Amino acid sequence: NLTSLTTYHTSGSSLIVCKMADPFALMQRALDRGGFGSRGQGRGGGYGGGYGVAGRKKRLDPTNPTDIEYLRRMHPDFDEVMGTTEMDYKAKSEVDPNFATKFEIPPTIAATRTFKEHLNSVDAVCWGPEAGQFVSASHDKTIKVWDAQRGTSLETLQGHVAGIYHCAVASNRRLLVSCGSGTESNLLLWQWAHKKSKMELAGHRRSVIHATFSPDDQSTSSVDQEGSIFIHDLATGKSSFERNIHYGSVLASSYCRENGQILCTAGYDGFVRVLDLREQGTMPVWRQPSTVYNCSTPGGTGLVLPSAHSSDPVYAIEFTTSNTVYSAGGDNKMKRWDLRNLEQGPATEYLGHASAIRSLCVSPDGRFLVSGCDDGSCRVWHRDPIEEVRRTLTELRDELQQLKAQLNEGGLGDSQKQRLEGQAIALRKKIAGHRETQNAYERKGGCTAVKTLGGHVSQVSGISWQEDGKGSVGILTSSWDQNCQLFEVNLTEFA
Repeated sequence: NLTSLTTYHTSGSSLIVCKMADPFALMQRALDRGGFGSRGQGRGGGYGGGYGVAGRKKRLDPTNPTDIEYLRRMHPDFDEVMGTTEMDYKAKSEVDPNFATKFEIPPTIAATRTFKEHLNSVDAVCWGPEAGQFVSASHDKTIKVWDAQRGTSLETLQGHVAGIYHCAVASNRRLLVSCGSGTESNLLLWQWAHKKSKMELAGHRRSVIHATFSPDDQSTSSVDQEGSIFIHDLATGKSSFERNIHYGSVLASSYCRENGQILCTAGYDGFVRVLDLREQGTMPVWRQPSTVYNCSTPGGTGLVLPSAHSSDPVYAIEFTTSNTVYSAGGDNKMKRWDLRNLEQGPATEYLGHASAIRSLCVSPDGRFLVSGCDDGSCRVWHRDPIEEVRRTLTELRDELQQLKAQLNEGGLGDSQKQRLEGQAIALRKKIAGHRETQNAYERKGGCTAVKTLGGHVSQVSGISWQEDGKGSVGILTSSWDQNCQLFEVNLTEFA
């Protein structure tokens, strides 16, 4: 665009001078019209564009959804100029007034029992080691053993010098590992028969944030604030694998349930890393790549998911099969990743939370997920509800075809024919309902929760799942509100 064109005549020749338009003029005009930039007096006596009464116009706010909709109506080029057409899920969950309409809060299940003896935030909870008991770890420096049915504390274990971040029970139910703050006694292994600390696992120089057992209970994985991971051999208590893998704190780690030689980690840097422990654990300093000059990342080789949650921290991780990883992060989403097809992004997104998801649990059969949120909410999800709806639709259609075949055979009595026609009508209604459900899931672009576990008023820091083999499940949750809760639910309620 040219704002002016001037011709000068000098000694019989002409000189044409073109003055170019301000490249930001279009944006500035839109800002002036919308009242975002200029403080010049607008029509009606107010400062900046907008809408209002009595001659004084309201100054518009570009983060206010109502003002944005008004500007879209008044100025067709608003989205093009301001670039607000795309609003990510996190922003929508925080500012969009229609978010709760699109992602409705599922029906709430009340806690069966609440456990209240810790004196500070409870950061972890897990079932076992003995039947009917569970363990909780708190920032009051203690581990408590609880009777799940009576709701009372049976024993208090002490050994940490500062707050405890996490605890886990081995699958053989004979060992417990706990980790916490400080430079000393920050990773302890407990022998359950004696309920006392068996050994201190050395190596971490700063606070240890998460620790877990391998599937065969032969080793532990622990991660810390320095971005390091240590694998300790429980037979000797010595470190067999050490590596710096993240920039800043590592927030979680998880062994693959099917293969104890691979595990994944999640960090505050937003990365998810998959490591093969059969690689050389500690490289000599002179062989390590320079992260500055070679633009390399810590962790060596392995599979990396950078910005797994839109550059927000990844707070929780579960490695369920050799191809499937679940993650939860600061973008208010939970995601399922297929490691065979990462180019397409997450295989499934679980949507509905309005703040960061801090904890995650997957049922042993992989059918259900439970998430814990910063705002105290806790939700139960199907692994892939769209897939389940499609499978149900296929079964209903097959059943309807069989009924049609019976009706076409002929030779049926009036009462029998009427009964089959009634069944066919009922099946058509069910198919229509499931079709509507499938379309709703596809419109939302992700999975929504089936139940809410209510009761906590602060961050849900830990979740543990245990089935009784009779169709019921016990879900434990821990929170920064200093409480633990038990939800005893029949699995049919999640259907």
